[in-house]
Amino acid sequence: MSAEINIAIQLLNENKPHHIDVHFEVHAEANRAYICMFDWEPFCCKLRHRDKWDQFIRAIENNTSVRRLNLTKGYGDVSSTEVCECIEALFRVLEFNSSIVELEVDMDLFFNEGELNSINTLFGVQFKERLEYLKLRGGTSDDVISENRSVMFSSVLQDLSLEKFDMRSCEYEEYNDEAFTRMVSACTNVKELKVICSTLSQYAAVTALIEDQSSILNCLDLDESSNGEGLSTLLAGLTGNDTLRELCSPPLMKHICLTEKVLCDTSSIEGIYESNHTLEEINPNDLRVLTPLINELLELNMNPNKEEVFQTKIARYYFVGDFDVTHFANLAISLLPKVLEMIKCNATNRQSAIFRILKSIPELCNVTSRSVGQVGVDVHKISDSNKRQKFSN
Repeated sequence: MSAEINIAIQLLNENKPHHIDVHFEVHAEANRAYICMFDWEPFCCKLRHRDKWDQFIRAIENNTSVRRLNLTKGYGDVSSTEVCECIEALFRVLEFNSSIVELEVDMDLFFNEGELNSINTLFGVQFKERLEYLKLRGGTSDDVISENRSVMFSSVLQDLSLEKFDMRSCEYEEYNDEAFTRMVSACTNVKELKVICSTLSQYAAVTALIEDQSSILNCLDLDESSNGEGLSTLLAGLTGNDTLRELCSPPLMKHICLTEKVLCDTSSIEGIYESNHTLEEINPNDLRVLTPLINELLELNMNPNKEEVFQTKIARYYFVGDFDVTHFANLAISLLPKVLEMIKCNATNRQSAIFRILKSIPELCNVTSRSVGQVGVDVHKISDSNKRQKFSN
């Protein structure tokens, strides 16, 4: 066994591995940590040989090649003092390692009571600043333990600025909704969140994060999520969001119309203004979700000039059919060229829209009278030169 761990230490000292998996197991005869690098057979370290474990973690401290560390729980109750002390020692050296930026960890390695200190104290200041990716796994059917773990990990999340946080492998069922909500609400500094929602409360928690003005979330992965009613709430929450760029794996087949409305609510100009103008990519499980209209709206949203996006959506999707002209009744003449430019007045299929707008402006024509003379007088209040200037576009 000693020879095996010596090989692992040598590889670390030579800066060869790019990731390390450490698998903790508890046995009656000896607690063990199985260390995996590359595709080799795991190196075994008996934790009672503390000097070898200390050599191993010192090699991690000085290593500059490893980017990802994966800590998993295996056979047995790992709450023993020996295992806890080894985990604490490992986290202490992570503060001084300069290369590890990705951490995957089983929450079952941490306890609300016992030998381990608060989880937040295990994450050193420099390690928090360096960490880019965090993945949590596992859970418990014990409400108290689950709640306490969520309290401890959420306190860590609040201090992190993560590129990615993956909590899809956390076992949050309905009885863990409060713990789930606490974890998600702590993700305001996370750019990409991977999560599975199975209850209305869990969807509500993610929706609240989307609507949080302090959130920097720009990618949301909902792979394997269920509950259609909850998804409707989440989609509605995208209306006022201005950070999310990508939505992955949403079960949208029953929500195509709602998705189109979120991207462009053509019921009114205000509706279009309040629509989502930042979502650029939807990666659904079923490609039939991506209707031509949704694809077109997503492409429009790629324009960084959101004022142009808003105006283009009005031009393409509002000034069609029997649209509401009451917005233009009190329109100042000086703004008319801007409106005509907005609806692309050189397009023949927009001529009826132009006519309806012109009729709605009292300064241009008296809509209460069908007298050609009256209309002519009102229209001719604008000089020929002004008309050429205003309608040149």
